Amino acid sequence: MEKVYVTTTKSFGYCCGVEWSAKGWSYEIVSGNDNLTVLGREIIGTGNLQLVTKEKPVFELGELVEFRFHGDGPPARIVQGIQLINDCWFYSVEWYERRLRGILHSSAAVD
Repeated sequence: MEKVYVTTTKSFGYCCGVEWSAKGWSYEIVSGNDNLTVLGREIIGTGNLQLVTKEKPVFELGELVEFRFHGDGPPARIVQGIQLINDCWFYSVEWYERRLRGILHSSAAVD
């Protein structure tokens, strides 16, 4: 994670996530006990990286997780992919809510 300076709160934190929004890239910043969501123009990178390595992934493939995002719909999402890149675990989570899950489940049972 990179240490960043958040200009709007005049504080330092660590960037722990990124999401595309209608306003551009939004970054999730951990600052103390708070999580902040800011646009790219509201942070300044320091180049100071903190290595956070887990021996094994925290989540499992197919696991239902609470995902914090600024969109409509429930925060519960399914982990669809796990990758280890440069000694850090990255997760792919479903983007859209599972409205058709019951329909797909029913048709799969017929096969």
